[in-house]
Amino acid sequence: FVLMGSYERGLEYYDKALEISERNNYQHNISLSLSNSGVIQNKIGNYDEALNLYQRSLRVSRSLNDPVQTSNCLINIGTNYAEMGEPEKGLDYVQQGMEMKIELGDERTISNCYIHLADIYSKLEEHEKAIELLNRAIPIKEELDEPDGLIRCYLGLGSIAYHQERYREAVRMANMGLEIAREISAIEYIAEGYLIKKEIAVKQGDFRSAYQFEMQHSLYMDSLMDEAIAKASMEIEFRTRSKVLQHENENLKIQSNLDQLLVRKRTMVFHSSLVIVSVLILALILVLYYMRRHRNTSLKLEEKNLVITKQNLKLDQVNKTKDRMMSIIAHDLRGTIGNQLTAVEVLYRIEGDDKVEIDRKRLLGNLKNSASYSLELLENLLHWSRLEEGASNYHPEEVKLNTLVSNCLSLYSESAKNKELVFEKDIKEVITCNSDKIMMETIYRNLISNAIKFSNPGGTITIGLSKLDGKTRFWVTDQGIGMSEEESRKVIQNGGITRRGTANEKGAGMGLALVQEFTKIHNGELIITSETNKGSTFEVIIPCLN
Repeated sequence: FVLMGSYERGLEYYDKALEISERNNYQHNISLSLSNSGVIQNKIGNYDEALNLYQRSLRVSRSLNDPVQTSNCLINIGTNYAEMGEPEKGLDYVQQGMEMKIELGDERTISNCYIHLADIYSKLEEHEKAIELLNRAIPIKEELDEPDGLIRCYLGLGSIAYHQERYREAVRMANMGLEIAREISAIEYIAEGYLIKKEIAVKQGDFRSAYQFEMQHSLYMDSLMDEAIAKASMEIEFRTRSKVLQHENENLKIQSNLDQLLVRKRTMVFHSSLVIVSVLILALILVLYYMRRHRNTSLKLEEKNLVITKQNLKLDQVNKTKDRMMSIIAHDLRGTIGNQLTAVEVLYRIEGDDKVEIDRKRLLGNLKNSASYSLELLENLLHWSRLEEGASNYHPEEVKLNTLVSNCLSLYSESAKNKELVFEKDIKEVITCNSDKIMMETIYRNLISNAIKFSNPGGTITIGLSKLDGKTRFWVTDQGIGMSEEESRKVIQNGGITRRGTANEKGAGMGLALVQEFTKIHNGELIITSETNKGSTFEVIIPCLN
């Protein structure tokens, strides 16, 4: 929830964790819960409450003689004091935490301390010390391969150089930070880099460049806002669906409790009747009657409990679907949109400038490929989510399969051309089949896309289609990297594996899962023949029944 920006929900769960830990006297977990809650309070600007939580966590971690958590608390307290406008106190606490980290040999956190201390010295206008600390952090971040930390160092050096009126150095540092930020699509840092460059241009009197940098800054800030709005919308939808299911569960539990009270009441009446009734025959009739009623009520109670169990399973499925969708959107889709933004930024920057020579056709081709991948990912995501929720409908109709194959080849012709791949068609007749058009097109599209993705440049991809004994056979053969027997078995059993293509193309791991599910819906069969470094053949056999 914190990564999604839902800080209130994050605090809610950390409070629950703290309550359980205190009830069971889990001291280490108490310290972690307090510290994590403090981080959220710091993010939303409640610095006093964050300081209180950090100090409580520090007392617990010291009582446990836990140097790792104690040093983390000291560093958090120091950065919090700095943001509260008390940099001297912050400096003391961060230095204490860093000394403990040095004893522990935690290079990553030591380099983070250098950056924290540099921020504090910058606020104290001791720029030379700040520069020294950032230069000490850079080689450590490079060795640990932490691009996020490198960006913070370069942008920090750029900001200091700006305040020292060393504008050329400030621009150089800002550009280095921007270069890394673009590589990892770190939109927030890109916006910060353009803000620094805008302020430098203003100081130098280059107002035209300042305007352009301000436009870039606004563009990326709008992207951050759109991303936050999308996350908030998904969070609202998830909350609504969860509340509906929770409300239904509560109603069923209330009804179940009422039925249990009814069973108890009738049991009491039953026993009382045994005492009162003196006639053996009448007593026997009453016993049989109440036993039958009791059994019926118990059956109804079991049915309601079964409904509650099904609702809980449905809620778990909704949670899993939401988590998978968030992961794909946060990583794969965000990366492609970042690439598109970068391409648009380049085109915007060179528009009207005849002095700049650039291969616009190649750039537009890359933009088109990125957009095609985004569309393919969204379509697969839509089909997959419908399958997960049981909302996918099967609508068979008379379909001309040759047309579907031609459409798919046309769709991926540009991608194949970029990798110098050749399509060979092995189709000798016009083939029609009573099947679901959308599902068949999804099967063909994903198999052809995978063949392109995992083929080496300059290879050949064979696409075949035939019909025999009332069954259609569609196959795709490539000369790519292939798969081992273990990987082929995982695809058949689990529906897919996730790995990058020969040109580092991304994949979400849903394509083959959709192929397998849609083939099963058509009562068909997926056959995989593959050998490592020699290529693969994916064959789908579907019966054509009325």
